[in-house]
Amino acid sequence: RRVFDELDEGFCRFYFTYFEEVDLSWRMRSAGFKIIYAPKAVVYHKGSVSIKVNKKVSTQDMFSIRNKYLTYYRNLPRSHFAAVLPIMILYDIARAGKHTIKGNPAFVVNFAAGLGKFVKERHKVDRPRNGRLSDLRW
Repeated sequence: RRVFDELDEGFCRFYFTYFEEVDLSWRMRSAGFKIIYAPKAVVYHKGSVSIKVNKKVSTQDMFSIRNKYLTYYRNLPRSHFAAVLPIMILYDIARAGKHTIKGNPAFVVNFAAGLGKFVKERHKVDRPRNGRLSDLRW
């Protein structure tokens, strides 16, 4: 409870699905909290319910791409984000090529849509950025 009281927000309400737990964990680490592995803990996750309920299976990649870029954008200082952005884009272009070769060219469309949504919607998640890439390590 103390963690949520000290953070400026819990889960980002703008995220529909994907990367919301990465964003929260990153902000927790940046605020000085430790994330502890509890090997005996059990979590039940009914996978892909949000996507299936909304019949948006084809947009799964789009939300994943958008939210990945939003997560890095809202947690890194702008100069660090600018340094990481080309690597992220090249990685996703390589993924798009792999999906196209494997017969899934729809990924290319969803990648472009996700990147476009990131550009248009990034102002909705703007916040002070004090994260570091090292906060993502184990």
